[in-house]
Amino acid sequence: MEGLSPRDKLLESLENIYILVQKADIRVKARERLDEVADQWRMVVAVCDRLLFVVFLSGILVITLWFISIEWNAMH
Repeated sequence: MEGLSPRDKLLESLENIYILVQKADIRVKARERLDEVADQWRMVVAVCDRLLFVVFLSGILVITLWFISIEWNAMH
């Protein structure tokens, strides 16, 4: 910046600020995209969690009814 006029220094400073703002915008957009992907994965995990709970509960119910039917048949 040596030997530059005040106008040229101002223009160079403004260009540097503009570049920094662009880089910050890119970082913010990348972070927003990562947050969006993380939210999508949380939704997938929640669905899988509910599905596995229903499978587990159904399995326990079937096994319990099976044991009850065995005992019922043994009593009669």
